[in-house]
Amino acid sequence: IVGAGAVGTELAGEIAHAMPDKKVTLISSAASLFPDLPPKLGASLAKKLRTSGVTLILDARAENLQSFVEPYAGQVNLSNGQSIEADLIIPAVGSRAKTDLLQSLPGAKKGSGNRIAVDAYLRPSDYPNVFAAGDVADAGDAMTIVAIGRQQPWLAKTLTALAKGKSIDSLSPYSPWKKAPIAVPLGPERGNAYLGIATFGDWVTRQMKGRDLFISKYRKIFGLS
Repeated sequence: IVGAGAVGTELAGEIAHAMPDKKVTLISSAASLFPDLPPKLGASLAKKLRTSGVTLILDARAENLQSFVEPYAGQVNLSNGQSIEADLIIPAVGSRAKTDLLQSLPGAKKGSGNRIAVDAYLRPSDYPNVFAAGDVADAGDAMTIVAIGRQQPWLAKTLTALAKGKSIDSLSPYSPWKKAPIAVPLGPERGNAYLGIATFGDWVTRQMKGRDLFISKYRKIFGLS
């Protein structure tokens, strides 16, 4: 698995739990896991991955990825001179938003990760009543489901107010996460979570996300049966 963000780390833990006979290697270009968050989070996850049999290779960049969007078999050459022959290479180096529709709007400007820059009210263009949320919106949130969980209630409230005749300037602008919470399960039983004030371990992570990966929560939010 190339890339040790939330997706790559969780995937390594899920495979190690479900198929302990498989040899799993997790590769990160950073010197530690989740270096932008408190060190305890990354250190604890690294220890749990290793005890689950996952090999961690840190501070090494894959130099010959053949695909950034789909798994394939082959060899990974790393910047530290190491080469790994793998039955399955899974790229998890970050996603890019699909924003072709928004790019066609007047005044639209690209942000990071192919996202579209939005103003304080999540507007991506010169049109005053067009809004964007989720991965396409470069609003200051990371591309995670936690972001849409914050944006969706704000957008629903704002659209309701506009429909009642209020002006956009009279409404509170959207405020992105200052430091978003994150839960990283390593299978259904283990993992760590950072909730903005402290790092928590297996039990909290299991209760928050590990049991069903938020599936039931977000099916309810979006009205899916």
